[in-house]
Formats: sequence, C-alpha cells, structure tokens
Amino acid sequence: MNWWTHFLREERLAHATPDMLTMEELVTLQATLLGKMMVVNGALHRRYEEALTSLEQGPSANEARNSLVKAEKHIEALNRILRDELTLVLSDEQSNSIDGADDDRA
Repeated sequence: MNWWTHFLREERLAHATPDMLTMEELVTLQATLLGKMMVVNGALHRRYEEALTSLEQGPSANEARNSLVKAEKHIEALNRILRDELTLVLSDEQSNSIDGADDDRA
C-alpha cells in the first residue's frame, strides 16, 4: 500500500469540502492527491512509451506517433512539476511541525 492511500480512506478527507477541513488536513489531502496523480501520470507515461514502441512505421502511423510523443512529453513535464510541488508541500509541512514544536517549548 502506498503511504498516502490510507488518507483517502478516511471519510473526512475523502468527502469533505475544503472549507470543512483544518489547515493540516488540507495539506495532507494536497500531498495525498499530488502523490496519487504522480502514480497515475507515471502509468500513463509508461503506456504511451509502450504504444510508441509498438507502432509500425508508415504514413498512417506518423500522426499517431506524433500525438503520442506530444502526450508523453506533456505527462513527463507535468510529473516533474507535481514532484517539485510535492517536495515543497512535504518540506513546508515538516517545517511547520518543527515550528509548532518550537512554539510548544516557549
């Protein structure tokens, strides 16, 4: 099981509107959804690569190949953005928990 899947099983996170969630729950949900999106995009990227390798060369295949190459590059770029965003979210969440611990000691 992936680390984020248990969050989506919680009714409060899975079905609540954003205004019903605490800041911590929103950050957790954001990280969870970003992680899930990365997995989905990774699967799509692999399938695009498989489809590209299986396409026969020929005039009718060129248009399909061009379309798949464009989609593959788009998914790859999107996953880089999602990975960067997830890194930021997780580092912000960790720094907030550290800041909170400092506040508790004061």
